Amino acid sequence: MGIGNRFKTSFQIVIGSVQALAFLDRLDGVHELVLPSMALQQPCGQQMASLQRCHRHAIHTGRNAMFRPFLIAAASVAVLLSSSAAFAQQPGGTAAEAKALLTKAVAAVKADKSKALDSFNSADGGFLDRDLYVFCTKVANGEFVAIGNPNSKRLLGLDIRTLKDPTGNAFGEAIFAAEQKPEGEITEVAYVFPKPGPDKTPVPKVSLVTKVGDLGCGVGYYK
Repeated sequence: MGIGNRFKTSFQIVIGSVQALAFLDRLDGVHELVLPSMALQQPCGQQMASLQRCHRHAIHTGRNAMFRPFLIAAASVAVLLSSSAAFAQQPGGTAAEAKALLTKAVAAVKADKSKALDSFNSADGGFLDRDLYVFCTKVANGEFVAIGNPNSKRLLGLDIRTLKDPTGNAFGEAIFAAEQKPEGEITEVAYVFPKPGPDKTPVPKVSLVTKVGDLGCGVGYYK
């Protein structure tokens, strides 16, 4: 089954589960309001039949209570599946979008470096767009001070020059060299690296790197 079909099926499960829960609640409400009043208003002989119906209602309500956790669990699983499918369906950022995000990051660093680094490191700081994110290191020693990829937080504090991809490409040294160039000059560095998200498999990537003050910052797009 393709991603689109899995997403559609998961969505249908969620809707069906919610509708079923609402139906059970309506049944409970109707029985609770109608049956007791009928038992009080009817003659004695008929009250017994009404009480019997109330007894059956209690059994029915108990069955509803048994089914409700299963429906909630089914809806929860479907939401998780649909969320994963939706993430997988998102198109990756383009080279133009990566450059635009880098320009935005450079402006943020120039305005307030400390605040900018906090934003780059935060998932909700405004600098994580699908698989596009900002990373920065110190120009002097290559130390990572910011990386927006949730899968790569372990790199904070490390020297970027020590990094190699699974093919043996010393891309860290190439990025560090690009950060030594005059401020405003953008250099492309190609390597393989994991995307943000659940799949941590390294894939081809091109990072746009530039110097801004005493930092070197980059944004990469995946090919």
